[in-house]
Amino acid sequence: MTAEQTYAWEQARAHGAVSNNNITYKKLNDRFNLLRPVFERHGFYVFNASGQDSGLNSFIKVDFEDAVEMASKDFPDIEKERSYGMYERKAVNEAVEKKTNELQEIKQKIIQVKWF
Repeated sequence: MTAEQTYAWEQARAHGAVSNNNITYKKLNDRFNLLRPVFERHGFYVFNASGQDSGLNSFIKVDFEDAVEMASKDFPDIEKERSYGMYERKAVNEAVEKKTNELQEIKQKIIQVKWF
């Protein structure tokens, strides 16, 4: 943050607020520098996709599009992904399907009855 560019978007901030934010950012960088080796030791990798001029220097900088590609490479094919039944047990699914079929049969019988 600078007096001229207080945020990445247009926003007026007092000098004291800018100064305090910059102090916070420095502390965060210091803490992230300590945390990064711990993260990586456990196979947890953090990348900074905030842009090359980001003041966050603790993590490897990558382009946003590359970060999205890396993060989504193991996602299933969303066109083929199903969600039905993911939150119910098999027995519940079977019971629901059985009830649905029974109701469909009843509905068909009602439709077939001739009403005078």
